[in-house]
Amino acid sequence: MQNLHKGSSKQLLLYDTTLRDGAQMQSIQFSADDKVAIARRLDEFGMDYIELGWPGANPVDDRVFRTLKQSPLKNSKSVAFGATCKPNKLAEDDPLLAALIKTETPVVTLVAKSSRFHIEKILETTIEENLRMIFDSVQFLKRQGREVWIDAEHFFDGFDSDCETAMACLSVAERAGAEGVVLCDTNGGALPSRVAAVTHTVIERLRCRVGIHAHNDCELAVANALAAIEAGAEMVQGTINGYGERCGNTNLVSLIPTLQLKTQAMNKNNAQLETLTDLSRTVSNRCNFTPDPFAPYVGQAAFAHKAGFHASAVGKYCHSYEHIEPSLVGNERRILVSQQAGRSNLKHKLSKFNINTEDLTQALSEVKAKEAQGFQYEEGDASLDLLLRKQKKSYQSPFRVEELMVHCIQRVNSSCESSAEKLTGNDLHQASVKVVVNDHAVWSAAEGNGPVEAIDKALREALTQFWPNIPLTELTDYKVRILNPGMATAATTHVWIESHYQGVVWNTIGCSPNILEASQQALCDSLEYFILNYGKQSATFNEKRGMNNGNQAA
Repeated sequence: MQNLHKGSSKQLLLYDTTLRDGAQMQSIQFSADDKVAIARRLDEFGMDYIELGWPGANPVDDRVFRTLKQSPLKNSKSVAFGATCKPNKLAEDDPLLAALIKTETPVVTLVAKSSRFHIEKILETTIEENLRMIFDSVQFLKRQGREVWIDAEHFFDGFDSDCETAMACLSVAERAGAEGVVLCDTNGGALPSRVAAVTHTVIERLRCRVGIHAHNDCELAVANALAAIEAGAEMVQGTINGYGERCGNTNLVSLIPTLQLKTQAMNKNNAQLETLTDLSRTVSNRCNFTPDPFAPYVGQAAFAHKAGFHASAVGKYCHSYEHIEPSLVGNERRILVSQQAGRSNLKHKLSKFNINTEDLTQALSEVKAKEAQGFQYEEGDASLDLLLRKQKKSYQSPFRVEELMVHCIQRVNSSCESSAEKLTGNDLHQASVKVVVNDHAVWSAAEGNGPVEAIDKALREALTQFWPNIPLTELTDYKVRILNPGMATAATTHVWIESHYQGVVWNTIGCSPNILEASQQALCDSLEYFILNYGKQSATFNEKRGMNNGNQAA
């Protein structure tokens, strides 16, 4: 793949269909605002074409086209997607083609049947009529001044069963004036070797540009796209994070850096590659999906090193266990500390946290002992920071919790007859804590929708008088995992918390057979980490400290 497109005068075109094909993935439901925001982000990134949707199909897509007509994309070509005219209907009389024209996008992509089976059995028409539909539709759009591409649906399956019919569908599109044809592996069942061979055959027989649109049903979409490009395809269609129908589409987040960093198929300045990780996560958030930590290039684990000898080698030469520099795609290296870690991992963490620990062996033993109990520090850098700080005898925690009580009050609707109906489901949780700061004890109580929220509120209320910017922190995620489910109700609970403060994110963990204790550990670590790094002391803090110092002097 190193000589991909070597010497080619034409630049590979990147075509994003996240907002159309990607939106067809199970559980994805874009709003118009989501689509517009993603389109603008793709525009900034450097996509050549951005498919916005199917005008006339739904109100969301119609609003997107109206919005981007009034405020167009700056760099990318916006694309309206549709289909050829219906059997026995003229293109100029087709309302869906009229809707494509109304969008005023510079580019239109039409899906067209290219498989004899689909033409005769699904579309229920003749081969001749299908060719007429393609020709008529392309010419109609060309007369309106549009750049036209044809997505040849089920092309590889159609080519295998009747290659002449499949090729005729492409040829008639070319004769009608289409800028290019895109070969679609619609069912996602083709293998890379076959994709390469068929793509090469098509390019030999056509003068227009040829593209590839692969689906991931065999987990070969990226491989098939690379095979087609190696055979000479000049456009690749795909989606961010591989979202799409069934198992998804070609994952542009994996494909683009592979092309740009490892082949000569793309100009090095084509896409803003250093923003790729941010792009991937932005789209994930818009889909309300958790970013895949194991995604190539952009995942949190993509450049994570857990084994001690890996961390040691990477510390000397990063390329020893990394195929690219993480910063090239906007990601970062992570050295994990765990039971499998060695001194190199810990040295890296100590350097990152700006902590000096003379006895590395003792610190590593402490980490491994904690992980043997169920703590998993690779998920909680802030908790690891605190654990390492506490190895110093001089370290003093800014606060400590001496007492914690949690109550659950179950509300009952006395007007209901059955016991099940009497329970309203609106249980009230109360937490009270005794926190000590500078040897000064503070009692605080709070209510919450659940016990964890109640504990969090009570802790914050107690500590805010000493560190008034604590309310600016936000608990943004909370997850619970059972480590040994075979123990049933006696199982150990692992709690993970994500916190934010002015764009800074940190993670803390807790572990205990008692879920409330595990939650308290993670919450206290989160607040302690914040206080040490960002906490602003109040007059109350200094006043209490002065009183205590005075008492000690007396």
